[in-house]
Amino acid sequence: MELIKKNIVSENSANLLSYGSVTLGLAPGEIAEFCLSLSEMGAKASWSALNVIYMYCFSNQDSTEKIREQLKVLVLSVPLSKGQKGTPTDFHHWRDLAQKILKEHDAEFAVALARQLISASQYGFDHGDI
Repeated sequence: MELIKKNIVSENSANLLSYGSVTLGLAPGEIAEFCLSLSEMGAKASWSALNVIYMYCFSNQDSTEKIREQLKVLVLSVPLSKGQKGTPTDFHHWRDLAQKILKEHDAEFAVALARQLISASQYGFDHGDI
């Protein structure tokens, strides 16, 4: 985080933590807090945070329910509109996490997702991602 804050490495570099199970030994709350902090650094960082948490949850299936509230914040933090040049967007990760969260009835989250999509539609979508 410090290296990113000091612009020594880019926000996208955090995306490397999504590969090779490097976060496997971390507790769900630890990785969630790291990703939340990362997502606060901007659009590119929020996508990196979502990718990292997605792969963590993919490797730790039981963690999704433990960090449900943090996942909701991360899913809603990423910009969906086109123009995310240089950002490692992965709409599959966004969609899959949103669907996992929605397996448990959550009208408030569903409305927030709809608002996120409507807001992004003002600027258009990269239809290759969708």
